[in-house]
Amino acid sequence: MQDRAEAKGKQGQWYDEKDIIETEQITPPHPGKYVRELGRPIGRGFLKGGSADNPIKDATRAFIQRRPDGTIKTAFPVDDDYTI
Repeated sequence: MQDRAEAKGKQGQWYDEKDIIETEQITPPHPGKYVRELGRPIGRGFLKGGSADNPIKDATRAFIQRRPDGTIKTAFPVDDDYTI
């Protein structure tokens, strides 16, 4: 994941696949970019220039992007400082 963050920017890794489903369900079904708070640890993040040995742990928020047809383009855990 750290190598991917170096190449593409911030990356997130879910702790449990069920949280991806919950995030999708609490996000409006309309096209756009959203940050949703789940109120509990859902994953960890990796930053460009960061360390694989020291990722952002226990992220409680997720970024989700929907395509024009409302389907999910991407979704991943993010830290508290993440903005759209």
